This record gives sequence, structure tokens and C-alpha cells, in this order.
Amino acid sequence: MNDHLAAFRRTFRQAHARCKNILRQQLPRDDAYLREMMMSTVRGQVTADYAFVFQCAFCRRESDAAKVGRLAAALHLLQSSAFVTDDIFDHSDLRYGHASLHQAYGVSYAIIATELMQCAALRAISQELQRGRFRNALMVMEILNRVVFDLYVGQYLDVRNTGNLKMTRRQYDRVIALGVGQYFAQLAKSGALLANKTASEVESLTGYGYHYGMALFITDDMVDIINLPADTGKSYGCDLANRRMRLPALLALRRAGRRDALFLRRYLGDNGSGRGNLRKAVGVIERSGALAECKKAAHRHVTQSLAALRRLPQTVPVQRLAWLSQTLLRAQGVHEM
Repeated sequence: MNDHLAAFRRTFRQAHARCKNILRQQLPRDDAYLREMMMSTVRGQVTADYAFVFQCAFCRRESDAAKVGRLAAALHLLQSSAFVTDDIFDHSDLRYGHASLHQAYGVSYAIIATELMQCAALRAISQELQRGRFRNALMVMEILNRVVFDLYVGQYLDVRNTGNLKMTRRQYDRVIALGVGQYFAQLAKSGALLANKTASEVESLTGYGYHYGMALFITDDMVDIINLPADTGKSYGCDLANRRMRLPALLALRRAGRRDALFLRRYLGDNGSGRGNLRKAVGVIERSGALAECKKAAHRHVTQSLAALRRLPQTVPVQRLAWLSQTLLRAQGVHEM
């Protein structure tokens, strides 16, 4: 386990350092304000798993990782751009324990930063794929552009369903699939395609990525209301305070007692409820048993992600992916719920 964790942290450190270099290389040297703003978007980041999943999906041997180091960094940068807009939509004051970009620089500059990060990432990806060292390069470029499109559709649906008390579980699943499930699925698929793996391997790794991403999003929904900013580096209860229809709230609406359910419906449906009753709304969710059901849902996706890996040769990279799934609930702090 320690070896897997060390590899995970090493991959993040390398991707993070290269991602900063990608930004530095593409920003105009004569605009200190722009350079400082853009570099602040990746400063103080905590470990993330996007580059790790992509890299493990590509590798047959650990030594293969060096071939896709810059691609992994560009994908890390691409995903980091989504956090900037997430914070705007969620009115989150914090990211990585510091003022979020829109708080520090304003919404207009934060939107510009998002666009520049995406352009820099996609340009770096294009440059790497044009070198002719990988198979299926054009297919992967199309996949990654589609990933960005789907991500924005997911954000749109998330905002569009704000306070929607009639939102179904199926609608919720679509939102998180577009935002994270398909994102991880396509990252894993891209890694496998670039390595020219068999159709069966591509399918298995794509399935792994999808179910791992779904489990990650569900646990993030839980973390939003059970952990404080000191633990998450983000503002407390942003999803709930902004009436985003996340799984804990959806389940609580169906499981809570009559009085609690009525309060929660009013809280989620009333745009003026604000943060004053946030703690009370969290209490309703906790009493309803919704968090335990969320944990079960996340665990089901973890189980499915591991099942997808069992069809693959059990190389070290595949073992790394299995470890990532097996430790997800503990890493998110929801394993004892």
C-alpha cells in the first residue's frame, strides 16, 4: 500500500510541476499581473488523481510513464480549469485553503483564467500528439475536446437544476456522469488508446474510469457537508447552501420524517433561505440516514470499478488503479459512516 501511495504522490508532484511550466511557457512575459493571476490558479494544489488514472491506463510497465509525462500534466491543467468555474457557480470563497480566484481577482478575470488554462492545456496536448509517437492520436484529441464540452453541459445541468425538488436520481446520475464519471472514463480510454491496447483492454479501463469517477463524485457530495474548510480547503457546505441537488439532499427528501422533509423542501426551494439554516439542513440529512445510503452507492461504484480491472493483466499500473479504488472511501474520510 505504501508503494502505491508513494507512486500516487510522485505522479501528482511531477504533473503539478510540469503543469506550472506549461502555463509559464505560454503566458506573455511582459504582463506580470496576468502571469501572477494565472500562476495562482495552480498554486497550493493538493493531490489529485486525474493524471494518475490517465498514466496508469497508458502504462504496461511503470517505466512507460515517462512517455506521457507532459500529456498527464496538460490533463491535470485542463481539469484544474474546471475548479475555477466550479467555485464561481458555487459562490465558494476558498480553494486549497486560500481565496478562490474569483474572490481574489473578480469573476471576469476568473472566467478569462479558465479559458486560458484550457487553451494552454489543449495546445500542449496537441503539441505532444503531433510528434507521431502515439497511436490513435486524432481519436484521442477528439475525445478530449468532447470531454470539455460534456463538462460544461454537466455544469449547466447542475446549475439548471438548482432547487429542483423534482429532480430524479437518473437526472442526478447524468449530471455527475458528465462532470466526473465520463471525464475519468475518457481519460482512461485516451491513455489506453495512445498505448494501442486491445479493444478489450480499452473497454475495461474505460469502465474502470467511469465507475471510479462516479464513486469519487458521490463521496465529494458527502464531504461537502461532513468536513470543515480546514479539512477540505473549500468553503463549508457550498453545494447545499447554493441548493445544488446533490445525492445526500435527494435521498434525505425521501427518507426524512415529515417535519424534517418539509423543512428541507423549503430550504432547497427557497432562494432566500441563505446560509442561516445550513447547519439545520445538514442535521436533517444526517438524521435521515441519507449519508449511509450515499456510502453504499459509492461502494457499489467502487466494486464495479474493481470488477472492470479483473479482466486485465494484473500489471503494476493496474494494481495501482485497484489501490486507488480500494482506498477511496478512506481517503475521503467517509469509510466509517
